[in-house]
Amino acid sequence: MKAWIEAHAGMWPSFAFRILAVAIGSDVPPTLRTLAVHLQASPTPQATSSRTRLQAPFVIEGVITHHEFLALIENWKTGGPGQVDHWSIPPPEGINNFWWQMDVPVSEDHFPLIDALPPFPSKYREARLSGSGTSVEQETRTWLQDRMFDLDPSGGQATVFSRDYLGVPWGMDSTYLLIHMPLAVAIEANYDPETEKLLVQIHHRPPLVSDDLELRIGTGLYDSSLDVHVPTESGRDENGWDVSALELTTKPGGLVKIWLSRRGMIADFGWELSVDLGRARSPELMRERFITDWYRFGHQDLGQDVATRMPGMGKGDRPAEAFELAIANALGALGYSVLFAGHQLQSAGVDLVAFDKASRRAYMISATTGNDLASKLRTWLAMRPNIVSLLEPEWTLRPVIITSQPAESLVGTELGACHRHGVLVLAAEQLAPLAESPPDLQTFAALIAMDVPQPATPPERRFGF
Repeated sequence: MKAWIEAHAGMWPSFAFRILAVAIGSDVPPTLRTLAVHLQASPTPQATSSRTRLQAPFVIEGVITHHEFLALIENWKTGGPGQVDHWSIPPPEGINNFWWQMDVPVSEDHFPLIDALPPFPSKYREARLSGSGTSVEQETRTWLQDRMFDLDPSGGQATVFSRDYLGVPWGMDSTYLLIHMPLAVAIEANYDPETEKLLVQIHHRPPLVSDDLELRIGTGLYDSSLDVHVPTESGRDENGWDVSALELTTKPGGLVKIWLSRRGMIADFGWELSVDLGRARSPELMRERFITDWYRFGHQDLGQDVATRMPGMGKGDRPAEAFELAIANALGALGYSVLFAGHQLQSAGVDLVAFDKASRRAYMISATTGNDLASKLRTWLAMRPNIVSLLEPEWTLRPVIITSQPAESLVGTELGACHRHGVLVLAAEQLAPLAESPPDLQTFAALIAMDVPQPATPPERRFGF
């Protein structure tokens, strides 16, 4: 973490914090035992401040300077208390199970930020350190539950309380630490169909400069062979961030993709954006764009619901039903008539049916967060005769299995069996257009309408197909 901070000197002049502690004994001022800490690097200069959010349990929040944050961490590393405004705060006990994530997308559904970053159409990235330590004894947990009941007699839950007051996914079972260091980098773009000029602006803070940034512009999925463009310095924005810009001439019509990477980063790109090149405002376009706001109204993010995850329900994960719903909503936004089974109907082999009136295709879709293609194929084949008699020949059936797992995790023989039976398989790589901002629904529609690849291997007997 220290190396990451030093590599981004000047990016974060202040750190926001939320801390929960309990008093030990009856001293005045009280001796504290720290249970949970949430810290977030902020690109906005702020003076040191704090306020008491709750007295029991003791919750304080506020801002400290960059140098005060470094001093706090150094004191905690030696086991001593650190200074947070006028409070002397001991470190959370026994933090030794660390999870360090470097240069990953901000995931506010799993790890909410304390302070909102400036709103831009692209998504932010960050480094994130989380850790757990000493178990919280039952007596303290019972006391915390009682205090939660005082706040919400209808029955508050630990995770809900932690999100409301600390902004962390903490279940009160052990001491907890979460530190966010979001990168102050964002993209916006505008297209003028009259001049045929595409203006791309990258907003960033030191130590990043224009020469650190690389842009690729194209259509469809990312391609590293595209020409690399380096933006030029273009002043500052209203937030005090530096702005680097690139202007290109391009013909109107269609959708263009912008991919931004930092020199030296491991991933091919870190930020992406889709821009309509003069696509006329229409009911169809506004329906597609509405899906982003639809998720925002529910304080959710479509991109998070189609993200790769471990099979099953893990800590902090969205349920598998959220993935099914995301696919159904994407197809609905495209104008398909969608019948959704979801958790209630539990239809065997098909989670949703999308009717495309233009092509007269009925997409029979099984959406899964796992990689067991064999099981999905078996249930579809068992159900297929019933559906054929009900829909054909007026509708052409197009079975599709959509998984949130990457293609490399799929078993080749199972994938081949799906293809032999005319079942298209889309993996995490083909879900990338839905994670863009705004979602590229047209590319997703083209992917789901692809012909099934011809299998290159002979039939595999062991699956019984």
